[in-house]
Amino acid sequence: MCTIINDTNYIEQQERAAIKKFLWVAVPVWVILAALSGWINLRQGIYVAGDFLYSRGQGYYSRQQDEIRMYEEGSDTRFEVIWDGIKNDAALVWGAAVGNNGTQVCVTFQDGNIIEGIWNGETLSDAYGKDLAFGQFDIVVAVNGKRSPVSDIAWSKIFCRLSLGDTDTKGSLVFIFIGTMSYVLGVLSFLFPDKTHFFLRGWQYERAELSDGGRLIAKTGGIMVMVLGGIIMLQIFL
Repeated sequence: MCTIINDTNYIEQQERAAIKKFLWVAVPVWVILAALSGWINLRQGIYVAGDFLYSRGQGYYSRQQDEIRMYEEGSDTRFEVIWDGIKNDAALVWGAAVGNNGTQVCVTFQDGNIIEGIWNGETLSDAYGKDLAFGQFDIVVAVNGKRSPVSDIAWSKIFCRLSLGDTDTKGSLVFIFIGTMSYVLGVLSFLFPDKTHFFLRGWQYERAELSDGGRLIAKTGGIMVMVLGGIIMLQIFL
């Protein structure tokens, strides 16, 4: 009987040691994934026609060859844009407040086109509250690597936001949360295959226990779920 107890204690000690070794790897990996996910998802910038331009410093946003530069010049704000290799400059001037409807704004582009409207915090509208882009559809299609031009109204909206310091984040904390939950579930499935497999249904069995093959499959599935969690956190393939 003493030998059986000693053998049982030895096995339990080995299992605890294996769990600790796995956690010594799994926890630092999660910390790295969480840090990278935060860097990827919470970076500031601005979305332009579905593409995200990262904030690179005061008034500077870029992604590959696309960029936006913003300069304050007295009461005016000047913008220099390079989009698909085409340079476009514009000047934004804020006007008076229009009651509770918003603030008048005028954007003059380098080709002489002028966009005037009322900025309500979300979009540009006319004096009657109608969106200036009503009836227009900005469909961006890539042809031979070139996208359709972004309309001056769309640029004006972006300039209004940037002028007020209103930016976007690349992703969301949701990716970090869902990825972490998936990762933790994978860790639990690997460390405790029997308990996770029979979770909430173990009471149906007199002795709920997986076979060696079942444990191997459960552990393999756990690793796959951990990998999936990492993919979600890093937005790989998303």
